[in-house]
Amino acid sequence: MENWLESGNEIFKVYLNCSPRGFKKVSSTHIFKLDFSSMTWVLLKSLDDHVLFLSTNMDMLDLYSRKCYSTSSAYCSAAAMGLERGCLFYTLPEDQTLYVYEVEDSGTSVILPFLELPTPWFLPTWIMMPTAMDRRTAGRRRRITDLLVSEDTTETSVEEENMTRVNNTGGELEASKQWDFLEDYDSTEEIARFLHPADYNHFRVACKQNSIFLPALNQISASTRTTTTKYLSPWLISIFEVDEETICNVVDPMQDNEKYLTKLSDQLLVGATVRFSKDGWLVLSKGETTVFCYNPFTRAMICLPDVPDNYALGGMSFSSVPTSRDCVVIAISRWWESGDDNEISFLVTEPGKSATGWAIHKFDYGEASTEDNITPCMDNFMPCINNPVFYNGAFYCLDYNGMLGVFNMKGDSSWKVLSKSSKQFSVFYPSYLVECDEKLLFVNLGQSGKPVDIYRLDDSEMVWVKLNSLGKHALFISYTSSFSAVSPRSCVENNIYFPRLQGERILYYSLDACRYHFVGGNQHSTQDFHKTKERSNCTWIEPRWS
Repeated sequence: MENWLESGNEIFKVYLNCSPRGFKKVSSTHIFKLDFSSMTWVLLKSLDDHVLFLSTNMDMLDLYSRKCYSTSSAYCSAAAMGLERGCLFYTLPEDQTLYVYEVEDSGTSVILPFLELPTPWFLPTWIMMPTAMDRRTAGRRRRITDLLVSEDTTETSVEEENMTRVNNTGGELEASKQWDFLEDYDSTEEIARFLHPADYNHFRVACKQNSIFLPALNQISASTRTTTTKYLSPWLISIFEVDEETICNVVDPMQDNEKYLTKLSDQLLVGATVRFSKDGWLVLSKGETTVFCYNPFTRAMICLPDVPDNYALGGMSFSSVPTSRDCVVIAISRWWESGDDNEISFLVTEPGKSATGWAIHKFDYGEASTEDNITPCMDNFMPCINNPVFYNGAFYCLDYNGMLGVFNMKGDSSWKVLSKSSKQFSVFYPSYLVECDEKLLFVNLGQSGKPVDIYRLDDSEMVWVKLNSLGKHALFISYTSSFSAVSPRSCVENNIYFPRLQGERILYYSLDACRYHFVGGNQHSTQDFHKTKERSNCTWIEPRWS
């Protein structure tokens, strides 16, 4: 969806990347400003003092051409609202939610301004009313998120040579504890061997002597460091730019939202988009052709071949660690970008075999196999805005109406659509695939995260079977990666964790209570996603230092 807005003497273009079968989920937002000197569009990293307001309407006859008609727009000054910086407020057709997009951190917050609206309701219209700035905000510039929620948080900053804990309210560093009982290298190293990497970092910076004895994790090879601990749960990682520096922000939900910040020096990471995550590795893209794998824990990087011309990247995935010889990386090229409504394409490369390009596999929807309870789908298969899952030796892709597609690399490669799997679902809403306990699960969400349903794939009938419990497992889901883990504590099991924040607290859904909660704030619960923020360039990642 593309809209043009005017703000003072500036012209902006707002691009909302939405689902092709409905406009209730925006996967990414980009705002451009017209440079009058060169008459070109410039991608913005900040709106400065501009606050933009947009409501949109969609001509359903032009759905597949993605033509959008703006019904209402407005603008004002951030300073006039007492805000720290500019942002975009927008609404979507047939959606009661008000969205707030902040350019500087690529975060989208959701607000529910009206709990009960008559059905049908008319599309909203923005009206700017002249008013003086609220006296309560005079002399104090607020962030957009301050309008939604106020949270006191504690932040941990990790640099290459030191780690410090910063209290946001006072900004004072906690005093380092002395570890006088550790006087020699042997005892220090022996303790470090048994620590989880996160605890190893804490132990290393507990005192200056430990920092001398113990090297940084990214300087230790897998062959020289062993540990008896296991990685119990994924972390939420986001990559963004601050003052022309690339920052990696990692949050551990199992440690009460403990946060780690580190600077990434490689220029290839500047402006890169996270596509997929698995085994501690990220797949990122930059521009239209550059794709690479990156491990933020070891700083290792593997460049992949350039994407062929006329192919645009959709969901991505890989089968095993990119350093292994049997690793297969795939990318889906969406049909509306390939120019053929009846075609789906898979781009395949194998980094472990020094691949010099991408093999292209094209399939027509009508060519899907009719064997083994598999029938051709009547409608075009439209992959969701999420990652395929490597399961039972093949890549499984989810359609917006619940259908599964299976891309198998064995032999000459094949593509099958499991159309029977879609019978109990509707379109539009977010959905996720995740492997749990050697089973393929489907997490289906309603509007604004209400309701939440979980289904397991019956491998014999190839249909979805509803589940009421995850047992001792917890799920960590996002559009770029989804994982399961055995819960380290009983209070964590049977929960679903989302890449959404209230302040700095991670959002999760309890299947026992059928309510949303926030890590570290169990006294407060909610029914849906409202008053939470989702960053666009983030994903779950499994910590791996080897």
